[in-house]
Amino acid sequence: MTLPRDVHASRQGQHDYLCGIYSLINTLSYLYDGRVRREKLMYRLLSSYKRRWDLFDLLTLGLDEEQMDHLIADVLLRGHYAQHYPLYFHTPFRYRTLRTHRIFHDISDWLASPENQAQRVVIMGTTWHWSVVVRTDATRLFLFDSLGIRSQRKDTFSVQPELKRHTLLPDAIYFVEREF
Repeated sequence: MTLPRDVHASRQGQHDYLCGIYSLINTLSYLYDGRVRREKLMYRLLSSYKRRWDLFDLLTLGLDEEQMDHLIADVLLRGHYAQHYPLYFHTPFRYRTLRTHRIFHDISDWLASPENQAQRVVIMGTTWHWSVVVRTDATRLFLFDSLGIRSQRKDTFSVQPELKRHTLLPDAIYFVEREF
């Protein structure tokens, strides 16, 4: 699968922790070839967040899985976005203890599934960043990312805290697909 033409990831500021919000915006933008009005989606996501939590916490701490689940359910899976930009979200690793290698193997298999009639991405959370994985190979993850990161080596991730550069959070991995 190739990147949609003329679609670029929305970029976050250097000193905010809005990568979780941007990962949702970039997911819709990638899967719908940039047709999503990003500013309106940002407003809806921030409004939904603000109804339950303090925006200052979002700017200084970022999103956790509970907050991400709420935004997906409240904004993307109902109303305007569910009707015009339908998506399916799966959390296959939630409440499971798995090794990093197994998680990346399952992500690669899911993204590369030859029989799929859908376009797929994975929203992946670590202890410091949320990103959108659009494809993988044997050693790398290829990203559509708000920090402009195009790829990351798989061997820099671990589910064990502080073992590698990035601590992968299995509960914060969302398989997302758009059916055709």
